Amino acid sequence: MLPLEIGMDADQTRKGPLDLNFQYYINYVTIVEEGSLTQAAHKLRVAQPALSNQIKALEDVYGTRLFHRGSGSRRLELTDAGRILYEKACIMVNAEAAARTEISGATGTSTGALRLGIDDSLGHRYLVRALDQFSERYPEAEIILHEAKPDELIKMMQYQLVEAILVRSYEKQTCEDFEVMFSQQDYLVAAYRQNVFFVGNTAEIIPIRELAKFPLGVAEENLPELRAAFREEGCTFTPRFMGTNLQACILWAQSGKGVALIPRLSLPMLGYTEMPFKHIGGKPLGETSLSIVTQKKQYRSRIVNNFLDVCALLNGDKVTLYRPDMAQKQEKTEEK
Repeated sequence: MLPLEIGMDADQTRKGPLDLNFQYYINYVTIVEEGSLTQAAHKLRVAQPALSNQIKALEDVYGTRLFHRGSGSRRLELTDAGRILYEKACIMVNAEAAARTEISGATGTSTGALRLGIDDSLGHRYLVRALDQFSERYPEAEIILHEAKPDELIKMMQYQLVEAILVRSYEKQTCEDFEVMFSQQDYLVAAYRQNVFFVGNTAEIIPIRELAKFPLGVAEENLPELRAAFREEGCTFTPRFMGTNLQACILWAQSGKGVALIPRLSLPMLGYTEMPFKHIGGKPLGETSLSIVTQKKQYRSRIVNNFLDVCALLNGDKVTLYRPDMAQKQEKTEEK
């Protein structure tokens, strides 16, 4: 992930903060992420005593210990100060790496790297089409994906590890720090195999009471909400197929064994553009939003802007596009 190329010799250890080589911070990040001096030295191709001296130099500069000594574990354990320095060092190191990438792209020597974060509850399925199109347009671009929880992705964006994140149900109260570039609503629909279910039924909406008559396949995360919705309608909810994998739910329905209650957006994003589905009557079930979020007042590289352009072309009018000037107009309208 980081451009770890240059090692430091033991005699290069410095005394004061102004004399610290930037490579010290690169090496420090590697030491923390590897968890041991031995592994870090091997990765950096630097003598282990040299790294020990660099840690000592950093501790002298900041006037505190960065690692706990004698904890009995072979893996290095950070002190509170060490954790703070690690977070700040990540910002510096990744900002420098991003600058190199963007400058190379601007001068035509490289297309750079697209650094994205994605909510781990979504999986890569929601980026497949966009990344497919992006790779066709920019075949030499490197793509780096990080999967994590939404709060972790926010931190990664603050530390400039990623430039944009794809999350589900983005919290609007954080919009003062971040900008929603795209937001698309999603909800459950009833997908089925053509000419097996609903033959002759041309209605676009199916009531829950009618849906209860069919063998149903669902994702585990939607079980509580579906049970409550069927209970309100006085129906028994006994799914025939349950799983965490949406692909498996769709394949099960496509085989003609039942009807899959799945997010509407999962069909085109997984390549099932021709699979028929019906909207479920009443209040939308499994309602959520998929949002691409970037950091406000932060330089955005050309390559991530190219990716956002691809997303806009793919989704067209199906996606709500947010821009600062549009947000201001909306606020003025609401005030009136």
